[in-house]
Amino acid sequence: MEIATLRSQAVHAGFAYWNGLRHGRLFPARSDVSPRGAGNLLRHVVVLAVAVQPPDYLFRIVGDEVEGAYNLALSNKRLSEVSIARPETGEALREILEGVCGDGQPFACRNWLKTQTTGETFALREAVFLPLGEHAPVVDHVLVVDAPV
Repeated sequence: MEIATLRSQAVHAGFAYWNGLRHGRLFPARSDVSPRGAGNLLRHVVVLAVAVQPPDYLFRIVGDEVEGAYNLALSNKRLSEVSIARPETGEALREILEGVCGDGQPFACRNWLKTQTTGETFALREAVFLPLGEHAPVVDHVLVVDAPV
């Protein structure tokens, strides 16, 4: 989906933050991203490190709002571990991350998330996946901003 069609203010702010760090580059480096710069977005932020051999993704930073919404302890876990616990979530994330790493372009999406309290109520969420890397076009991290609509 187009980033302009997203409704979440947090996701728009995350994209604007990432875009402001680019300074004419294809994407910013991981070292350009700072907690101070992200400010109120930290609750909605996920930073994944890209592991080349074997291909995987490591959840380095996971905001508390994201962990609570998905009811998953993700910090310092690999996507391959998440895929074992929640195959459908792991498969969808892997596909998105491979796309972002492959073309070096942001990816935006909207999804319905089953709440963990009753299992019957759904919450609408949006996310933007943003490439990071020291030497474009190689993506070595992915910044995700994920928030309710």
